[in-house]
Amino acid sequence: GAFVPVEVTGDSTPELAVALGQLPCPAGAFRGPAGGTVQFWSTAARAPRLILEQQMHGFSPRGGLLVTLQHGGACGAASIARCLVTYRWDAGKRLMLAAARAPVAEAEGLAAITFDQDLRRVAGATAQ
Repeated sequence: GAFVPVEVTGDSTPELAVALGQLPCPAGAFRGPAGGTVQFWSTAARAPRLILEQQMHGFSPRGGLLVTLQHGGACGAASIARCLVTYRWDAGKRLMLAAARAPVAEAEGLAAITFDQDLRRVAGATAQ
């Protein structure tokens, strides 16, 4: 339950999302008000490569993009409930880089994600 294949770089090889909060560690070790820690690993090369690690409440892979639901502080203001941060694949740096940030209301943010911080599919999500 801690691993799920997703496509976030736009190539033909799926990446691997890892929810650290699902691993058998002390309770709360990888969770906080900013969500659970999720890592994204590229498996295109011989050895897996970490391309993004972030605390989040959920995410949606969108082929070459990754839309994440994060704490409002990710948009620069802790008073905002949630922030959608979109990452894009940078092939030269071989990393996911933040491309856009947008504050959202709680319900609006939840509707925009496909997976929650535990890698469970979100029922009724509008994202692809």
